[in-house]
Amino acid sequence: RKGVLGEKDATEPLAGKRVGRPWINSPLPTMNVNTPGVYSPYDSENGVAESGTPLAVTFPSEDESRGTISIAWRGPLYQERSEWAHLSLLWDYLTDSAASPLQLAFVENDDPLCADIGPAHDRFTEGYHQLWFQEVDVDRMDEVIPLFYQVIAKQAGIVEDEDENFDLVRMLTVIRRYRRRLLEASERRPTNAIVDGIVRNFIYGPRAGETKEGDDGATISPQDEMAFLHADVNALPLLEEAETLSVDSSYWQGLMKMYILERPMAAVFGKPSADMSKELAENEKAREAKKAEELGKEGLDRLAKILEESMAKNEEPIPEEILILLPVPDLEKVPSIPLFTVRLSPSTHSLSLSIIPDSLSDFDEADAEAIIMKLKNDAMDTAVPTIASPFHADLTHIDSAFVFAAVGIDTTPLNPQQRLHLPILEEILFKLPATLESGEKLSKDEFVHKLHDETVSYSSGLGLLGGSIPQMSYVSVQVENTDGLGLSTALTWIHRVLYLTTITNESVKTAVQRLVSEIPPQIRHGPSVLATVAAELTYDPQTSNSIACNVIRQKPFLANILEKIENDKNAGVEEIVQELEGIRKILFQTSNMHAVVAANLSKIPKLLDTLVLSLSRKNDERDGLSGRLIENVSAASVLRPQNKDPASGGNGAVCSLSAIESGFLNIIAPGIKAYNPNRAALVVAIEYLTALEGDFWVKLRGAGLTYSYSISDSTDSQLIKFSLFKCTDISAAFETASNIIVDYASGKTKISHIGLENAKASLAYQIIRGRSSKLSAATSSFVRTFKGEKMDYDKHLLSRISNVTSDDAMHALVTHLVPIFDPQSILAVTCPAGKLDAVHEYFMKRGWTNLRKVPEECLFSSFIVEPQPETKLPDKIPGMSMFLPGAFASQFRCSCPKCDR
Repeated sequence: RKGVLGEKDATEPLAGKRVGRPWINSPLPTMNVNTPGVYSPYDSENGVAESGTPLAVTFPSEDESRGTISIAWRGPLYQERSEWAHLSLLWDYLTDSAASPLQLAFVENDDPLCADIGPAHDRFTEGYHQLWFQEVDVDRMDEVIPLFYQVIAKQAGIVEDEDENFDLVRMLTVIRRYRRRLLEASERRPTNAIVDGIVRNFIYGPRAGETKEGDDGATISPQDEMAFLHADVNALPLLEEAETLSVDSSYWQGLMKMYILERPMAAVFGKPSADMSKELAENEKAREAKKAEELGKEGLDRLAKILEESMAKNEEPIPEEILILLPVPDLEKVPSIPLFTVRLSPSTHSLSLSIIPDSLSDFDEADAEAIIMKLKNDAMDTAVPTIASPFHADLTHIDSAFVFAAVGIDTTPLNPQQRLHLPILEEILFKLPATLESGEKLSKDEFVHKLHDETVSYSSGLGLLGGSIPQMSYVSVQVENTDGLGLSTALTWIHRVLYLTTITNESVKTAVQRLVSEIPPQIRHGPSVLATVAAELTYDPQTSNSIACNVIRQKPFLANILEKIENDKNAGVEEIVQELEGIRKILFQTSNMHAVVAANLSKIPKLLDTLVLSLSRKNDERDGLSGRLIENVSAASVLRPQNKDPASGGNGAVCSLSAIESGFLNIIAPGIKAYNPNRAALVVAIEYLTALEGDFWVKLRGAGLTYSYSISDSTDSQLIKFSLFKCTDISAAFETASNIIVDYASGKTKISHIGLENAKASLAYQIIRGRSSKLSAATSSFVRTFKGEKMDYDKHLLSRISNVTSDDAMHALVTHLVPIFDPQSILAVTCPAGKLDAVHEYFMKRGWTNLRKVPEECLFSSFIVEPQPETKLPDKIPGMSMFLPGAFASQFRCSCPKCDR
């Protein structure tokens, strides 16, 4: 900075004066304990705060059983970096796992008060930290704060309890894990790991030339300023300090007292109200009527003119000289992450190991072959040579200090009733007691403690490492590769989860109660219900995991289980335990698995031996089943057989929700396969239409009709989906989107060459960003195996995107995007209760004749029992013939050389 490092500029501020940051020295008011919603500090003699009542706020919801509670305190000052880092560690200790003190008290027990607990914070000149209680039983909200104080008082040593003392060993585990996660995040997304600290320093950090606090007028040097910036982006020294301070529990107990118990606390109770939705709708109608009356015709006409002029201005095209300022990069020169994948195939006679030819990415083939030779030599250099594997495995080499291991599991052998149990199984997999092969028994809490102490992360779920391939599930563990033992550690935990844990009555009870408590927020969430309804209309209910595990199917299923548990006590729970054990035996077979390892393969000794022995089930007669390459597990494999009658409109549903104030829409139409010649042109056309400042942006978002929109095509489901998100007017937004497509398809609007090139560049960036980290590049390659794509598919697609012409894009638009707006497509809408009739009527007139109208109270019954809708063509009105099923799309024909007119 010139004023500090060299000659001074007369226009520069004097040293020590902050310019443009008035908030730095602005005084903050103290928390007034007489304010509603503010509690006085904790009174250790009485075990509660001396005074205070929560501030209650209501929100619209038909389900009034579950609410939300937030409690918060003022935090440290900005410059108190150690306190902030240690406070984050303390909240992790209290909440981060199923064995944490607050999770055990509120969630992980037979009588839970809420579905989950999670901390949050923000750092300002003086920040705040808070704790959220999600899906709290409304009838028991008053129990939350007293129980919270009870737990914290015991952990802080104010109340003595031998069973709930502060666990210093676990605190050290939290610190070590935090360090591992920080290092992994720095390797995976280095920019993301430091950007928050950089921005925070920019806003609040000290500047060279300012006076140091409490230092007798000394000024901050440029070196000091950089040291402060470094401190804001590097938390490792603060973690080392935390370990040093952990000689006993006194430091951490003092931190709890200082920042939780001895400070005023804000508390807000969010309570659901079924009446509020109606009141909001009625109040809004009254407000609009009153405003219209106040403005009168003259005022309304004046505002309409202003709006019309603003819309015209909004739709003015961007000058081409602006659009060409940034050059479009050469896609052939974009580097990729160096990696390659080795496929281990099942064999009973020899070690079948080879490089997948299309997996080599910026990696020397000779170096890859050398690594394979090392793997083979290691396998033979053992007491019992590894000559065969009972399962497939993909081993991806990346230059990483961490090891990621996962097992993909085929769920297609399950019947419809067994599929309904999958969410319970996924909920408990990492939260069970275990009997290790040594005979050592671990309780649930001990299992969780050891798991956290040795891993960076772990997860399980339906879908495959990101949600695609819904007919598979997975179990994954990531660890630090210390001394080359990372893979052994990761696979040891996967082996324990798959084979050595015991499903208990208590774990099932807790899981069911938690899953039940998580249903209300899903029903309040417009996009969640929209996705569920769209899946119900799209996939086969007999075979699809997406349907079996959605909220519409799970609510009655879980309610039935809960009733069994309450009525039959242990007998009811044991029945579910046996069912889950049966499902595990079906799923967790080596013949049903496909493993993946992503790591520096050259730094893992005896890799193949470790992999095969760890994932093979011991002493099981079914273990000898031959492995297979898992197929037919994509979303496309479980689509509903659609109605082939061209005179019948597509299926659809319009559902009302009391908790939402805006609308959401999905329209689903047939898509194309990954290697269809039109795929590159299709994705370019989609990006062209939906790009920033593109047609959809200007005419939908810019006009205030919807907050967001998207068109996506999936090679997993082979479907195209058009979505509107937070619509103020669903009908108008749909109409506008349809008109945009019509204008292009009819030739009224032409595709701009500059816009097309910018769309290609933007699309290329999106594709590359999806593989921008070492781990994401490795896992996306693995997932492609089950989508029918080669591992170099991104490279394949990028090479074809560059060659897409305007004619190609128009051909794809007419062929694949126009049918979205034809009433033969599948339609799903969620909207406010007051708009249900109008939205349903609009789409019926647009030709969706098999369109259900579903009030919120009928949401579950409408889909579980398949209705037989009456096919009724819309009333004849002028121009309506274009909306008959199939008629809309048939109006448009592509005139490019590929097509016969």
